[in-house]
Amino acid sequence: MEDDYHDKSEKPKLDNTLSAPTTIEPPSPLPMAKEQKDTGFWGDFNYDKKTFPKCPPAVNKTELDEFLGKIYDVGVSDVVIQSGNRCFIKRSNAFYKVTERAFRGKEVDDLVAIMHRESTPGKVKSGKPVKFHYVVPIVKRGKDGTDEIEYARFRVICTACMGQHGASDGIEITMRSVAAYPPTMDEINLPKGIQDMAFPSSGLFIIVGETDSGKSTTLGSIMREWSVRPSAVKIITYEDPVEHDLKATPNTTACIAQTSVGEGEMIPNWAACIPNAIRRNPDIIMLGEISTLETMQNVISAARAGHTVYTTLHAGNVALAFDRIISEFPQNEQSLAREALRTTVRGVVHQSLLKHKDGVKRVAVHEWLEFDSYEWEILKKAGESGLYEALQSLVETRGRSQLIDLESKKELIDPDSYLSAYRSLTDRNEQPKSQDHGK
Repeated sequence: MEDDYHDKSEKPKLDNTLSAPTTIEPPSPLPMAKEQKDTGFWGDFNYDKKTFPKCPPAVNKTELDEFLGKIYDVGVSDVVIQSGNRCFIKRSNAFYKVTERAFRGKEVDDLVAIMHRESTPGKVKSGKPVKFHYVVPIVKRGKDGTDEIEYARFRVICTACMGQHGASDGIEITMRSVAAYPPTMDEINLPKGIQDMAFPSSGLFIIVGETDSGKSTTLGSIMREWSVRPSAVKIITYEDPVEHDLKATPNTTACIAQTSVGEGEMIPNWAACIPNAIRRNPDIIMLGEISTLETMQNVISAARAGHTVYTTLHAGNVALAFDRIISEFPQNEQSLAREALRTTVRGVVHQSLLKHKDGVKRVAVHEWLEFDSYEWEILKKAGESGLYEALQSLVETRGRSQLIDLESKKELIDPDSYLSAYRSLTDRNEQPKSQDHGK
């Protein structure tokens, strides 16, 4: 597949300047009302007290949907409902108790069953957390006076926890508010260097970082761009759970199929995804995460077969992504895995989120490297022992390093967060192989 890409041995260094710093904005809250009308089961949110004035004696689907619709309009990022506790919301980077009473254990069990399946409460209590998405239709009056339906989407995880008075049969429902469809790359100020490399005609594109580093948002913005291109493509995604509804994206041209992964879901596990996708003749395959040997083997095989494959991985930087994947293979297969990666990977992006100096927003710090015939040849010459050092050097000379990106955004970042990140990166540069790969 190397012949499909022209030699860029004379390619100049990428421009390390950014047109605009990358920030992740929280949902915009509605303006504070001077008078709150006591409407519905809950009344309207009181901005001064950070609570709802009412709470129905029992919460079923109707009451829950009204509550979530009001929460969505307020601009809340997280909702937490626990057995034996009042409901919490997270707004402007702080948690608040917003209900007048605690939710009873049976009440929470019933809500989980309503939101997902009747069997889900028992599964959760047996020690198996369950993830899914939940959609709430909200009726709003349009500009022309007619009613319109807007959909509030929530990413949900249900986990067993201690209930009231130390009972061992409690459940916590954590809901993250997500947009109906992904933001554009420009809306999240994704650096031009990443935008330019993010659409290979084939091969593997990996976004790496720790949990809650914005990987899914970045990946979603790339999928959005694919979905609206004039030349329509077929996109198949596998997610746990499905976060954004790509089909809801305005002006979509692509043929899109999104599948939820997990026991009892649309497809049982990550290992089954790529074999399923290949039989369906896609142009683009998106696999939400690779973390096992089988998933890594499958994405490499799909990329070698000529598909464009996107995925995410837990790794501390671009160079460690290779090490993270290769180390999963048996010792006698690692040289083959190294060669397969060398010729299939088209781009690796690392992303982390740091606290903005305003204490509310977050700033994305990136590292990236595009791979073509020049990079392939350098890695081939480096061999097994010099792979990490060669990748680090390529990031510095032909990509963009985390340290450089961090320095370019210093004025936006909370000083304590900046200092912590700077120390971590400079220590890593001194002792690169001592880092935890996030396994």
